[in-house]
Amino acid sequence: MRELSLLVLGFVLAARLAAQASANVLPDLSGSTRMAAMGGVGVAILGDAAALFDNPAGIAPVRHVSFEGSYESYLEANGYTAGALALRLGQFNWGIGGRVLDYGHEPVVVGGSPTGATYHPVDVLGTTSLVYRRGIFALAGGASYAHEESSEIPQSTWAGNAGVGVDVFEILEFGVSMLNLGGEFPDGSKLGQVTRAGFTTNYVNPQATYHWLATVEGEWPEGALARLKIGLEAGLGSRTVGVTGRIGYTTEPPTVTEARWTAGGGLRLGKVNIDYAYQAYEQGGPTHRVGMRWST
Repeated sequence: MRELSLLVLGFVLAARLAAQASANVLPDLSGSTRMAAMGGVGVAILGDAAALFDNPAGIAPVRHVSFEGSYESYLEANGYTAGALALRLGQFNWGIGGRVLDYGHEPVVVGGSPTGATYHPVDVLGTTSLVYRRGIFALAGGASYAHEESSEIPQSTWAGNAGVGVDVFEILEFGVSMLNLGGEFPDGSKLGQVTRAGFTTNYVNPQATYHWLATVEGEWPEGALARLKIGLEAGLGSRTVGVTGRIGYTTEPPTVTEARWTAGGGLRLGKVNIDYAYQAYEQGGPTHRVGMRWST
């Protein structure tokens, strides 16, 4: 436990030493509908494919295969899509995922006058991770590729990711991650390095008729105020079918128009989970996201 505490402290100090201005909205959008409903938490909720977006080590508990996909009608009628796949490969787990923000068709303007032509800008953020598991510990590294067309000139960059996960019999989980290491675009803007650390407590009664989960997470984004995130989840059902409710709170939302509270729920049908998340905004909202998770 002493070694884990030192590792967490090292991650946090390294992030604070590297604080600079950041750009690009995709890193601030949760890759999971389930996590979005709980305030964007995720560094210490391990086991779903989309966990790799928050912590490269988050896919360590995947036993065979896990898949997740979601869609959201984002602000100003833009479309946001996310998807991830995770596999177990012996002592390792491997995952890959992507997030896409589609801005629709925009008019081409030259010299202040529209030409009648249109273009279709899309921002993309792809992520992959490789996890080594040993007992209750997991250590992971990965990379992200970002391509943005919402800027004046399309541009791309690469960034690194690192993470640690500790899963104590699925009852208590710890996670630490450093995301978007490097990630500088040609115009000098950056993806925005962020360090995240948190823990999760999870309880399922022996008859599997109800469960509850609580997670607390600290986040230190590059060039922005630190955030505290709290997420709660509770559900009822049997081993084959169930319903779940979720709520989340963030002390410092990524944008000034974002509400601090989020909510959502889910329906479980065997190994398939259908999720929903609601996010209010002071301007242009609210947004609704739907997603599906499947694991075996």
